[in-house]
Amino acid sequence: GIRDALKRFKDVGADVIVSVGGGSPVDASKAILYFQQQETGGPYLRQIAIPTTLSAAEYTVRPFSS
Repeated sequence: GIRDALKRFKDVGADVIVSVGGGSPVDASKAILYFQQQETGGPYLRQIAIPTTLSAAEYTVRPFSS
């Protein structure tokens, strides 16, 4: 998925990437920019990260079953 996203990033001539969400989208965006820089040898392009709120699903209280 990262390589495909990198291809699309280059195809549209982007020079910045925006990531919205939690760790996975932010990390994927970083990977895209890393591989772009490795291919071109130029500077790292900019990332705008818009974090979303924690879902807190792991803190959901579940009733005990008997």
